[in-house]
Amino acid sequence: MLEIGNGDMNDAEYVTHFSLWAISKAPLLIECDVTNMSTATLTILTNPEKLLNVSTEIVVANCSTSSKIEAKRVQWTHNSQDGTIRSALDGRCLSINNCSTDEGAIIVLSECHINDS
Repeated sequence: MLEIGNGDMNDAEYVTHFSLWAISKAPLLIECDVTNMSTATLTILTNPEKLLNVSTEIVVANCSTSSKIEAKRVQWTHNSQDGTIRSALDGRCLSINNCSTDEGAIIVLSECHINDS
């Protein structure tokens, strides 16, 4: 499980930890509180060079994105052909947008399906 954002390491150690997970193509289990993560943590977790070009599977574990969404475990997969990150359960697309609001990252689920082109 990725320890990024849990407060046990400095940012350089988090980058190294993430890089080792990504190059091993291990499932990326994000266990930090995504509602309170720092900008540095968000940058590490959304680094497209490492995340999208190296790893093939992302798992968001026990995270809540807002008080309106019930915390649950969801498995995400990256499609290298079209660049999308999709739910393995229902094919919905995931978009993580960097923003400079007080709420932090905006995580958006859109209605697309695995067989969409």
